Amino acid sequence: MNTQSKISASDSKAIIVLVVEDNPADARLLREMLAEVSGARLRLEWSDRLAAGLEHLAAGGIDVVLLDLSLPDSDGLNTLAKMQAQAPHVPIIVLTGLEDEALAVKAVREGAQDYLVKGQVDANLLLRAARYAIERKRASEALKKKTAELQTILINMGQGIAYLDENDTIIYVNQQCSDLFGVKYQNVFGKNIYEFHHAEKREKIEALVNEFKNGKQSMNLIELMKGKFLDVTFHRIEDDGKYQGILLSALDITKRKNAEEEKQRLQEQLAHAQKMEAVGTLAGGIAHEFNNINAAIIGYIDFTLQTENLSSTARRNLEVVRSSVVRGAELTKNLLAFSKKDGGEKKSLNLRDVVDKVLKVTEKEFTSEGIEVTARHSMRVPPVMGDASLLSQVVMNLVINARHAMLKSPVKKLSVQIGLERGRPFIRVKDTGCGIPKEDISRVFEPFFTTKGALVSGGIYDGKAHGTGLGLSVCHSIVEAHDGEIKVESAVGKGTTFTVYLSAASEENGCDGKLRKGERKLSHASW
Repeated sequence: MNTQSKISASDSKAIIVLVVEDNPADARLLREMLAEVSGARLRLEWSDRLAAGLEHLAAGGIDVVLLDLSLPDSDGLNTLAKMQAQAPHVPIIVLTGLEDEALAVKAVREGAQDYLVKGQVDANLLLRAARYAIERKRASEALKKKTAELQTILINMGQGIAYLDENDTIIYVNQQCSDLFGVKYQNVFGKNIYEFHHAEKREKIEALVNEFKNGKQSMNLIELMKGKFLDVTFHRIEDDGKYQGILLSALDITKRKNAEEEKQRLQEQLAHAQKMEAVGTLAGGIAHEFNNINAAIIGYIDFTLQTENLSSTARRNLEVVRSSVVRGAELTKNLLAFSKKDGGEKKSLNLRDVVDKVLKVTEKEFTSEGIEVTARHSMRVPPVMGDASLLSQVVMNLVINARHAMLKSPVKKLSVQIGLERGRPFIRVKDTGCGIPKEDISRVFEPFFTTKGALVSGGIYDGKAHGTGLGLSVCHSIVEAHDGEIKVESAVGKGTTFTVYLSAASEENGCDGKLRKGERKLSHASW
């Protein structure tokens, strides 16, 4: 390796230039040019082969390289590539002959900072080119660093980011964005946004993009995408008022959305509980007064009916009145049960026994009406702590409601199931009846709310379903008093399912640990 000594005055801040040039005359010419420049802070080092230049570069301390692309041991852009690989942070200025200027332009495109044509270089041009090359390289490196930092921020910020240019082409997207929208990260860049949407969705996207092209500045949307709620924000990007594209940011807010819905559900439950409590207090007070009135009326009617010379018309009228008063007494009984929210005398009992007793009572009537009843008992249902009479009342009410719902149904099937779900024993009553309208489901447990008609005058049953609106509210109160939960699912024209969840009895409360099993279809002879 041949090395020329320092040309300008010694200066620790001098720019050190490595000239890689196989023609000694050209290297000497550069040295003589710099000697003419007073105070030029350049120090020139010379190598006549690429290999020697790479060694010199590896030793460090070089600020800029003047590189001839045609060397004895390397030629063309390959020479530039090898030099860049050796020291990617050192700027390179290509030295070229007039006939090789096109090659020099290609070299600049490949990363060279500038090019100088031999025979057209003077000392000032050389000095200026060296300084500019160093500054441009520093600026380029700083930009790369900032870009890398920005990329790291975009990757780790937890938000999906995408940029759409003025031609609706995706110029940038981060991994989070592709994950949120369910597209492959590698297949997004350079693609038109409409390629990822079917025709109907494409029209909506196109309309949105056109709004921004026509001046809209920003927009925020909550989108349901592949089971996730996304908070998507769009911003118009412009230069001197001219539309340049859209910047999109997307955030997965599914957890927040679910939390808000849960909060809303709990607030509705609290409001419902408070309303039920107020109605229960009122109903209890009224029921006591009516109970006393009904008792007096029934007593006097019974006393009068014992009169021997009572006419048949009067007797028939009194019996009708007594029937209505008895129904009123039953209504006040339900009101009292609703208001007390009393769980009765609780003891360990098997749900199968409760269900079977109710179905045995109703079997004959259901069979005569063509209702097919199926009882299914899970193999592993532990006993529960409860009042058998009150729980029987719950089951009875649910199966009677199911019967009423199926009076006009072409298919009449009633399923009563006992099972265990997440450690909670349950009773499930499912019918194929008329179903409950969606807008009424939230109200079915409210007192005095009914989807059935009122009983005809005189209290005579006419073969149609009627109700007071207290049956399900009483069931709800009983189940709550047993620390349980009752849920309903229904679809109009398809049927309704009520599920009563209860708490398993502990061994301390008399749970014997015995398991029940069996499944059978009930008929008139099954008992």
